[in-house]
Amino acid sequence: MLPANSHNFSPEIHKSNKPKTLNFLKSTLNSIQTYFSSHPRFWLFITFLLIQALVIFIARTPPPSLPAEYTAISASENHFPTQTTIVCNNTQRESEKKPLSDTEECGTGKIFVYDLPYMFNKDLVLANCTDLNPWNWQCGIFPNHGYGSAATELTGILPGTLSSSWYRTNQFSLEPIFHHRMLHHKCRTLEPESATAFYIPFYAGLAVGKFLWGNDTSKRDWHCRMMIQWVKKQKSWQRSNGSDHFMAVGRITWDFRRLTDPGKLWGSSFLNMPEMQQVTRFTIEKAPGDYYDNSVCSRGGIVLRGGRFLTAWWPVRFPFFFWKRTAYDQYEWFLPSDPKSYSVFIDHEDVRNGTSIKEVLMRYSKQEIMRKRENLIETIPRIIYAKPNKGLGSFRDAFDIAVDEVLRRIKLEKEWADFVG
Repeated sequence: MLPANSHNFSPEIHKSNKPKTLNFLKSTLNSIQTYFSSHPRFWLFITFLLIQALVIFIARTPPPSLPAEYTAISASENHFPTQTTIVCNNTQRESEKKPLSDTEECGTGKIFVYDLPYMFNKDLVLANCTDLNPWNWQCGIFPNHGYGSAATELTGILPGTLSSSWYRTNQFSLEPIFHHRMLHHKCRTLEPESATAFYIPFYAGLAVGKFLWGNDTSKRDWHCRMMIQWVKKQKSWQRSNGSDHFMAVGRITWDFRRLTDPGKLWGSSFLNMPEMQQVTRFTIEKAPGDYYDNSVCSRGGIVLRGGRFLTAWWPVRFPFFFWKRTAYDQYEWFLPSDPKSYSVFIDHEDVRNGTSIKEVLMRYSKQEIMRKRENLIETIPRIIYAKPNKGLGSFRDAFDIAVDEVLRRIKLEKEWADFVG
């Protein structure tokens, strides 16, 4: 409603007020301009104070909150994986950057990690022997989540700060490394009912290795049989008979395949036991033709001189092999599908018959060598293990690839069983 005196509003009166307002503004501006001209130092001083105040305000304003950094890992401490860790810090930070649903993040399913009694893992480790010892293979397995103590002796030898990325890793530390990484896996679940796969953190390599050089074969099998008795009581095992279970075995497969021949008593019979026939294993060397054996890259030593794979490529800066089982038939998950793209194969029988290794290698042009090197460099993240809780950014390391492949395989097998059943 309009005010009662609204009929007295006159456009002429309104128009007549405009010139007066404009004249007033012009007069004010002229006065300010005159004052600026007569007092320049004063206004320069005021401007300076305003700028200082603005700088102080910006400096005192707290920055936006960021995720906390990861806790530094001390190589001097013994870290045993515990069941209390639910979510990996790395996964949490990635999810803050780009939220993903469970289906997107864990498309091939989730993993349940058994909480085994310590007699099957922690109690098998020598806690008072924390560094590599050439006279005791059990030393240096546990520190730094299995990676070992820092290789400080490489400081000054390797360029820059590269020495900080090297550790004195025991070659038999695969089991604690995988155990710790599994507890921090982005797709780990604490609810067995929601799991696609089940991880058994049994340190079979340590359990069997203690008795390999003795004559009592029953001792080599004791921990293995006790573990099987324990896991068979779990409902998740009873539903699948172990077909959706997997584990890491920190020795070559032949240390767990003792034959029934009395003259061949080496090793344990763990992998020959009926209950283990459907359990997927990560080993440092698999048996040819065994679907459930899967070779994974094994860490060991402080430099790259310990294995047949890496010593072979050092003189010419790309790998060459004499046996296909050295790499091609062992590490299919991790190496390029075309062996010729990164390596050279020279049959060991040809070498015995007089073939010159040097002459074979000299046939490759510089361009071919460079291509092999480039393909090998691209492969490096796939054959190493990232520092615990850090990861390799957008790259997958050997652990990520191994677990992803097992999850994919188990999921496909379950889908096929549901389809035909």
